[in-house]
Amino acid sequence: MSRTIVTVAVTVCIAIIAVAAALTARRVAGIDVNGTIAVGVGVLTVLHIVQTAWQRLRDQAELRRRLDDLARLEDGLARPIQQLTERVSALERTATGKPVAELEQILNEVEVLGTLVKHLAESVADVDQRVDAIAGARGSAVQATSGAVSQAKGAIPAEAVERVRAAVDQGRIEIHLQPIVTLPQRRTRFYEALTRLRDGSGGLIMPAEFLPIAEGEGLMPKIDNLVLFRSVQLLRSLMARQKETGLFINLSGDSLADSTFFAEFSGFMQANKALSDSLIFELSQSAVDAFGPLEQESIGAIAGMGFRLSMDRVTDFKADFKKLAERGFRFVKISAPMLLRRTGRGAPDIAPTDMSDMLARYGIDLIADRIETEAEVIDLLDYDIRLGQGNLFSPPRAVRAEAIARSRPETAAAAAAS
Repeated sequence: MSRTIVTVAVTVCIAIIAVAAALTARRVAGIDVNGTIAVGVGVLTVLHIVQTAWQRLRDQAELRRRLDDLARLEDGLARPIQQLTERVSALERTATGKPVAELEQILNEVEVLGTLVKHLAESVADVDQRVDAIAGARGSAVQATSGAVSQAKGAIPAEAVERVRAAVDQGRIEIHLQPIVTLPQRRTRFYEALTRLRDGSGGLIMPAEFLPIAEGEGLMPKIDNLVLFRSVQLLRSLMARQKETGLFINLSGDSLADSTFFAEFSGFMQANKALSDSLIFELSQSAVDAFGPLEQESIGAIAGMGFRLSMDRVTDFKADFKKLAERGFRFVKISAPMLLRRTGRGAPDIAPTDMSDMLARYGIDLIADRIETEAEVIDLLDYDIRLGQGNLFSPPRAVRAEAIARSRPETAAAAAAS
């Protein structure tokens, strides 16, 4: 847009100068103005044609450069995808008997690799659209990379899909609680409700395995629905013993975009507005970044009812945290390794030790999660981090059935309809 404005301005200036010169020439030398203007218009037309051709050449050169970059990405993508598939398969074969902390670490690594593949797919789609709009044709590198990503998505065995679907359909959905503690006192301030599934043989299905399948199969609204109702019942039980406590519940972008789910969800939460000080809804940074108008409206409705929002799995430190605060986000979670080692994208301009204070100015509390060692706690205290979460304090623990009120209806949807 700015380039167009500059071009128009230059053209207008040249035209004005040409007309002024023609009028001066007529007065001084008796030269025909009309002829002079015609020549000037011809010159401007030629200049416009040259400028258009030059811009087209620049666009084509930029497209060729992007396609070359994608070709190099495609060359390096096949092997990591193969390694990822082999690692997941090996994990399924060897998971039995491993400590929970080790399993969590391995599965978190797999989740990070999956996120990288997703970001690559989004980049490919973006360039693909630009190729269609400007050049009118897709480059072979884009097609090859898109095919590699599709192959990665299609690597999930059918048995794994059926295993997850059966667990959801039969309601084998569990809530595991992990405390969020104050630092340095280590007093439990909140809990996070983490979702786990059980297969038919009683084996635990972790989020790194079931989330991609549930999202691809459209099962997330059903999972979120059941977890929401049980979490509200659990929160009431927790508050009966400890009034100053809160519960973080994860929501997916798929659920926010599902009009049927959100209508039922809104009715249920409207009936439970008294819990707004204690119930926090959490969304990943990748989900927030991908929000469209419908999702934006949904989180606006949640904040409008008085409930707070949290963003976790933060990898981009250049996020507009002020805008997040205006939209109702009051917590941000960054993993301790990423926060201390600055391994995220877009390092902020401020010093790492000042990040907590910067967020506090916007009314946002910074929570360091995935804390595993005492050394990390000591370093985080130097960063003025006041809330922490991780296996060092307590791994996620399954909630006993008797701890959740088992009154009917068993879902938020049914509760909202009653």
